[in-house]
Amino acid sequence: MPKRAEPKCSKIAGVTFHHMDLNEKLRFSGDTFSQVVSINTLYAVADPEATLREFYRVLASQGKLLLVTPVFGFENGEILRQHSRSQKPSEYWKGVHANEERESTLVHEAFNDKKLAEEMLVVARHNRAIAHNCKFHFFHEEELRRLLCKIGFKIKHVELTYADQAFFITASKP
Repeated sequence: MPKRAEPKCSKIAGVTFHHMDLNEKLRFSGDTFSQVVSINTLYAVADPEATLREFYRVLASQGKLLLVTPVFGFENGEILRQHSRSQKPSEYWKGVHANEERESTLVHEAFNDKKLAEEMLVVARHNRAIAHNCKFHFFHEEELRRLLCKIGFKIKHVELTYADQAFFITASKP
């Protein structure tokens, strides 16, 4: 995903990308950043609370956290259904990752672009590999709100995104 994001953000002043293990202490001093953006990473870390504490530590006062993370019980098939504007019922798209053949069929149906579909299947393969090595963490809204507040974040906004399958949260460090 960084390979896709970096070119898109290359002309935005002040945007930098740092590749590191979010299961370890971040290699920045406290109060370093005005924003931390975490898109679909929190669910895959070993200890989401520890990772969020690190985000809080490296944020400057009044810094913003932009967080996207899948909801508890999310269904990737619903994201594909809405992306493709399919008229087929949600039930048709459920269990998109049941097996590689079904996954390939539905991903290619959802993306009318063979190259993009193949890139999405690479992401799916990575997710399966990650799933064998760690426990995924999915949250209910209240659980995630409590965790962010416990750490010290002030929640500004919560909404659903990705076909209502993920939370998009804006929070700040007071």
